[in-house]
Amino acid sequence: MAFDLAAWAVIFVAVWVVGRGALALLDARDVRSGDRVILAAWIGVIVCANVLLGVSLFTALTPIVSASVAVVVCALGTLAMWRAPGRLPPRASGPALPTWAIVTGVAAVTIGAAALASDPVTLYDSLVYHVGLIRWLREAGTVPGMALIHNRLGHVSAWFTIAAVFDAGPVANRASNVPLGFALVLTGIQTGIATARIAARRAVIADWFLALGSAALIWAIVVGRAASPSPDVATNALIHVAAWAVLVVSPAPTSFTRRLIPFVIALGACSVKLFAVPALVVTGAYALLASPGDGAGRLYLRRVLVCAGLAVSIVGAFIVANLLASGCPAFPSSIGCLDAPWSIGAARAADYAAYVRDVARWQRRGEVPSDSIGWIAPWISDHPWIALLTVICFPLGIHIARRVASMRVEQPPRADVDGVSTVAAFAMLGAALAAWQAPAPRFLYAFVIAVPALALSLAMHSRTRATLAGPQFTRQGALAFVATSIAVGGAYAVASQKLNLRSAVERGTPLVTVTRADLLLPAAPALPLRLFRWRVNDVEVLTPVPRPVADTLDYRSVIVLDSPLEKCSAAPIPCTPYVPRGNVRLRRSAQGTAGGFVRDQRPSVAGRALTCVGEVDVTASTRLPGPQTAPGSNDSRCGDDRR
Repeated sequence: MAFDLAAWAVIFVAVWVVGRGALALLDARDVRSGDRVILAAWIGVIVCANVLLGVSLFTALTPIVSASVAVVVCALGTLAMWRAPGRLPPRASGPALPTWAIVTGVAAVTIGAAALASDPVTLYDSLVYHVGLIRWLREAGTVPGMALIHNRLGHVSAWFTIAAVFDAGPVANRASNVPLGFALVLTGIQTGIATARIAARRAVIADWFLALGSAALIWAIVVGRAASPSPDVATNALIHVAAWAVLVVSPAPTSFTRRLIPFVIALGACSVKLFAVPALVVTGAYALLASPGDGAGRLYLRRVLVCAGLAVSIVGAFIVANLLASGCPAFPSSIGCLDAPWSIGAARAADYAAYVRDVARWQRRGEVPSDSIGWIAPWISDHPWIALLTVICFPLGIHIARRVASMRVEQPPRADVDGVSTVAAFAMLGAALAAWQAPAPRFLYAFVIAVPALALSLAMHSRTRATLAGPQFTRQGALAFVATSIAVGGAYAVASQKLNLRSAVERGTPLVTVTRADLLLPAAPALPLRLFRWRVNDVEVLTPVPRPVADTLDYRSVIVLDSPLEKCSAAPIPCTPYVPRGNVRLRRSAQGTAGGFVRDQRPSVAGRALTCVGEVDVTASTRLPGPQTAPGSNDSRCGDDRR
């Protein structure tokens, strides 16, 4: 836990400086101080993560490289803060929260988040490839053809770079949840800030929306016990923050530059995971359609160029990393796949994308029925609450849009509802695309909760008489911030493995199970029970799977999710859940794994040029072992149990 707290302090300093510089360039002078804290932190995370991803295209993210990158981006953030024409004011209008409230609230959230984030990673997908991808970034960077040895290694995400920065030395394989914990802290703090404004009767619609949406995210995290480096949590959080940012920057008059703030956040969400694309489309249109003034034609063209430049700056590294890892710019989509030696090819990418869609629809692996709509009834049965939210999202969103239209024709017109229709469109488009393409709850959640949260925000704001004049936070607001922070931190702690609340009540076991080691370092994920070393042409890989299974596994495997098979966890790279195809070779033999992989197109390479070297001692080394294997290992010790 202590390591997590120290890592988050380092991250906050970097992202705060970078985010403040970005906000100075984005005309955020009039944004309230609490909102600027939230926006600066999330935008700083986006910028730092994508810069690190760009650096990973050229080198491994070692501690020295990462520290150098941090120094450079902080220097640029400081320069932007002081040189921007619209520099942020040093103090917000009205006093901020008192120091005692800030210290108490932040301490409660961070301690609770540290309890959850320091738990060992147990999520299936994380043990199959998330933890492995973090290790790849730390030891080799993003290398060409990673998806050739295991298709899931093509799932590039800027989110993994933050964990890779800290994944070294005594905390190697223990830093996977560092970015998750930082996201939990930010979500808890933004919930407290919004609640404080509500209690102080200074809340606008954006505050109600932030409080309700963040509470829904925290509830899902706590119920799911999501101690995982999965980018899904961060993407959902960024989608929610992007929608909230639309409400923050909307009150007229709003400049085009300020409207870029939600667009930048949506770009960052897409660089974490691509199911955030609907947010990008709507926030991009929202920015472009700001009031043009004179010279509309040329102005719109300039805006398009500015948006394109921002997209290249933020998502460019993500697209290039995808091209390197899989040959496809938006993997697993087959759109734009290159016919390059290191590419898995459009056909294989399309097949894998169909598999991801079918697993999300049918909630099971392996072959699924071909009926195009037969999945709907079983899916609703499996996810009744998400299904209900998805169904009501569309009529409720249309009702909100019509209500906002009527408010705008009132005398005087309501300026505080500007942006509400954009958020409703944002949510409906995202819900529609996710529901049909890949209706996994983790892809739908941020979109389907946005519309009910928006409807409740409108209703609560209309029924309460907020006094916008005066300080942002009163004594009641400070107490509400502390109380909310303690509740959020407590919820995180209850979700962790360190509190056995149910067992303590039912069986009389100890409530708290925390050792001295837990207070210092995060827990490491469990290593595979066995590990086997294989040679495919000149490529040496490891698998946690014995021979009778390793030859038959692929992403259509029907192995159940709680099986120990397929989970590479923190095994040395390159570890794969199954043996690669026989035409895979090293791209540059002299560089080994760091040089990447290619498909050998020579006609002489046929079948699977496969040799099992032996079983590996998983505790002997943190890197791919050399000739040493487990004592007495030979071809018969490779799990060949066929009789």
